[in-house]
Amino acid sequence: MKKLSFILVSLLFATSPLFAQDYARAGAALSAASEAYKSGDYRAALSSVADFEQAMGKATAYSHYLKIMSYYKLKDYENCKQQAAAYLKTAETDDDYAPEIRNIFSEL
Repeated sequence: MKKLSFILVSLLFATSPLFAQDYARAGAALSAASEAYKSGDYRAALSSVADFEQAMGKATAYSHYLKIMSYYKLKDYENCKQQAAAYLKTAETDDDYAPEIRNIFSEL
């Protein structure tokens, strides 16, 4: 039992830096996505959102928002509609981004 506990604790400490690196990479990617979106570089925003979601292993409400709005600004309405529909299926009703996305989705 002591040996198993030692192995588990060792694995935890060995993998902690890997998780920290993923979170740092994810944070940098989301920041880059946000800056790219604000500056009107929507393709770069989409690329950075993809990097963020890969590093995190999931999307967040904000990464969905950036992705949907970037497709909308690029006039890629098909991808925008697909992403908005998928997002709205899982969005929380009190999500800050849901009302705006619902509005855009209704326009498409």
